[in-house]
Amino acid sequence: ENTVLTKKYDVPNLLLGDEPILKNVEGCEIQWKKGKCLTSAQVTHKQRGKGKNAGQVRTVVKKENKESFFHSFSPPKMP
Repeated sequence: ENTVLTKKYDVPNLLLGDEPILKNVEGCEIQWKKGKCLTSAQVTHKQRGKGKNAGQVRTVVKKENKESFFHSFSPPKMP
């Protein structure tokens, strides 16, 4: 639902003759429309019971992260 995605790099010595050092990185949080998220997927699989639950089948739903360009907008924290 975002109209613009932003990412900000803080490099204080960029215009000096020294080698540039990255100080901080900030990105925006992406507000995905329902069911349209490109960074994760819901995976469903069936599990069979063991022991006294033998023969019973249940469905398990997991949310798994996928490789995506959009992960770059939520970068890891800088030390």
